[in-house]
Amino acid sequence: MPKKTPEQAFKPRKIKHSKRDIIALILALIAVSFLILYSVYFLAEKDSLLKDLSDPEYPEFDAIWPPFIITMSIIWVLFAVIMAFIIYKIENKKFKWHSLLIISIISLIFLRIDTFILGTIASILYHKEHH
Repeated sequence: MPKKTPEQAFKPRKIKHSKRDIIALILALIAVSFLILYSVYFLAEKDSLLKDLSDPEYPEFDAIWPPFIITMSIIWVLFAVIMAFIIYKIENKKFKWHSLLIISIISLIFLRIDTFILGTIASILYHKEHH
């Protein structure tokens, strides 16, 4: 076997990606971006959201809203990190497409409908490409 030169040893491999893979990756990354953007928005606009959510008939809810907004923002950032990790593993063929579908369905529970839709479409495209 011939000895490889340093230029050959570190030569980047060309990986052929299909259009479905690229679209799935873009949709999944948009879903991650939405999670991060909404959490930053909620934390930045917490005061105005609290004014909108305050109800004079139910003053006991005024104590519940600030921790709820902070908790949801933290959960969304965690989901963004988990989803980005799953996308990375799917692209490296270490995770299957259904792991993205599972995290997308769980994001629906935490009130992120856009992430659910984009993640589900991306997982379906990954399924059709990697099946």
